[in-house]
Amino acid sequence: MSLPIGSSATQPIPAQVVTFAVYREGAALASGIADVKLPDIGFVTEEVFGAGMTGKLEVVMPLLEAMVATIKWRTVHEDQFTLMQVLQQQGLIFRVAQESYDPGAGGPRFDGVSVRMRAQGKKLTGGSVAPGTATDTEIELAVHYLKMVTNSGKILIEADPVGRVLIVDGVDQLASLRALL
Repeated sequence: MSLPIGSSATQPIPAQVVTFAVYREGAALASGIADVKLPDIGFVTEEVFGAGMTGKLEVVMPLLEAMVATIKWRTVHEDQFTLMQVLQQQGLIFRVAQESYDPGAGGPRFDGVSVRMRAQGKKLTGGSVAPGTATDTEIELAVHYLKMVTNSGKILIEADPVGRVLIVDGVDQLASLRALL
């Protein structure tokens, strides 16, 4: 494989999201979704300090903090209110097409990520109404299950606090914990 003059990069360089599609319980949601903020993944920590120690340690436990996602819409739409049904969780799938620059081929390369979540409507922000502008209506979702998978099938993360599942970069982080129970 020949590289362009002056380039030493051999791996594709991630560039941007090209487009994405959103599905609820297998059916496509209306277009008009401006963007989605995926959940932050955080772990519960405990500060440890005691006899024989000369400093404090922050110990990270394999316990997930609450996960929240946000969907921003261009206008008010009935799908927003379907997601706000607080008495039921919604199964959502986000299929994301991404572009990378491939220095070896000298051009773009496309790949994808699938994000699956079970979520419950938590908050609806109505946005603003003005002629010629988007409302920026937002739905905030409490996420109870999250799984991100590459188009090649690699699990980037699977987080299920109730099912005691935490897989990160394809490695089961809680296998030894579950074996104790």
